[in-house]
Parts: sequence; structure tokens; C-alpha cells
Amino acid sequence: MRWRHQVGLPASVRDVLVLDRGERVLAAAAVSAAPGTALQHAVATDLALHVPGSGGLERIRYESILKVSWDQDSSTLVLVRPEPAGQLDLPLAEPGFLPETVRERVQSTIVFSQHVPLDGVRGIMLSARRAPGASQARWTMAFDAGLDATDPSLRARAAQALDEVRAQTGI
Repeated sequence: MRWRHQVGLPASVRDVLVLDRGERVLAAAAVSAAPGTALQHAVATDLALHVPGSGGLERIRYESILKVSWDQDSSTLVLVRPEPAGQLDLPLAEPGFLPETVRERVQSTIVFSQHVPLDGVRGIMLSARRAPGASQARWTMAFDAGLDATDPSLRARAAQALDEVRAQTGI
């Protein structure tokens, strides 16, 4: 396995980072840790973001990230994932190219995205996402805040909206 020299991963990170065959490291950044704890890293590859988790690095595939943003004031990379995972805040000590890399990789998985109102202005975000290197897109549905995603009538309207968008787009 070849490591890109300019990324400069510490040996302790290389030892716990598990990559798929052919997966390449694109960027890495130190995650701000509480005083007295070991320095941890987040690593962006061409296929996934690897973040500190229990027992090592947790792999988050880009197509499973609904939204990514960078909070400059707090130097925090914010990831929004489907429930039950929800939001993950990664405070970065030295962000380097990690925020831009993750944002670009997440954006590259989006084939189609559209907000469909179900309850006045509130509704669902429908997205067709394609994993890097995959040919088939997978649809995701995210309900806006304040809507009860367990309401059967609301879920039926959401499913109907998804069927209509799939028919219109051919995806």
C-alpha cells in the first residue's frame, strides 16, 4: 500500500486505518481532543471519511452523508447523517484541506436532489446518490424538522412524491 507523502499521517493513524483495495488517502486533519487525551485524526480518502470512534477509526461513506458544512468560527466540520446517526461535529485543530475535500467528495455523490413540500413549506429532501465507482444510484429521503416521519399518511405522501420524482427523472 502506498501512502501519499504530502498527507503526512502519523504512524499511529496508519496502524488503525483500514482501507479498501485501491482506496487512496486524500487529506487528513488532527481532531481537537480534550486536554490529556491522545491526539486523534480524521482521514478523507477517495471513498470515505474515517473519523475517530470507539476502538479506532469509523468509516463513513460519502454517499451516506446528507450534508456537510464548515464552521469557520469554531473550526468544526459538521456532518449530517440519516437517523439514528444524526449530526456529527468534528472540531479540527488544523483543518488543512480536509473540509474542502470532504465537501467535494460528498457533492460528487449527488446525482439528483430536490425538496418536495408536503405540509405547506415543510417537506422532504429527495436525493439520488451514487457511491464512488458505482453505476446504480440509491434514493434517500430526509424529512424537514418539525414533521413527524412516523406519521403513516405523511410517509405515504412522501413515498408518492418519491415515485413521481423517480418517474420524471428516470433515475
